[in-house]
Amino acid sequence: MLRQLQIHQLQVRFNGEQILNDLSFKVAPGELFAIIGPNGAGKSTLLKSILGLIHPQQGDVSILGDHRKVIVGYVPQSRVIDDETPISASDFVSLGQISGFLPWLSRKEKKR
Repeated sequence: MLRQLQIHQLQVRFNGEQILNDLSFKVAPGELFAIIGPNGAGKSTLLKSILGLIHPQQGDVSILGDHRKVIVGYVPQSRVIDDETPISASDFVSLGQISGFLPWLSRKEKKR
């Protein structure tokens, strides 16, 4: 179970432009939060930093769990899906949920 997401003094720059500057916040277990703002505000940059896809110039992203691997997933706003390999919304959301060797979801995973 996720214990806490912590962002501490995060700074991200692209091509000399400051995208995120000294951003800090915490999200406790069970707490819901939203990342909102106008285009170009840094929402996607923040999500990619949390996922480890972007490395900040300064600051830390910590995802604290309970001795098990913490999995973070997100559904992007736009996704190009091949016409030959259609995928339903529920299948897309469940990607990354499978924890065993079977290529389908267990009852517990479906409920989650």
